Amino acid sequence: MDERRSCVRWQINQEAELKLNDSIGVMPCTVDDISLKGIRISLRRNLFPEVLSRLNLALPNGPELRVEARVAWQDNSDLTNNVYGMSFVDMKESNRKNIYDYVSSNFPQEVNRRWKEGLV
Repeated sequence: MDERRSCVRWQINQEAELKLNDSIGVMPCTVDDISLKGIRISLRRNLFPEVLSRLNLALPNGPELRVEARVAWQDNSDLTNNVYGMSFVDMKESNRKNIYDYVSSNFPQEVNRRWKEGLV
């Protein structure tokens, strides 16, 4: 499959905690990949794709990202998890820096691999 994104996603496959719209409950999820423009997450719950959400995403050994995002696509073919591609909306520069620093520190092989492919 040809990569058509303007900003590549780094494969991190990390367990994380997600909170939507300042709700009280936290949902466990897996961040399959992340970029400066979005994430692919897997979780057991359904999200409403038509709703713009405020996300608090706590990454292990990393920052808590507070961003607005919308569901760009979803795949519910897995019987145990729902997979969502989410696009960040109005991303602050500090969040972009936090994401890049997190990936660089915890997954340098991903940054190097993408650099060699000419995709960073």
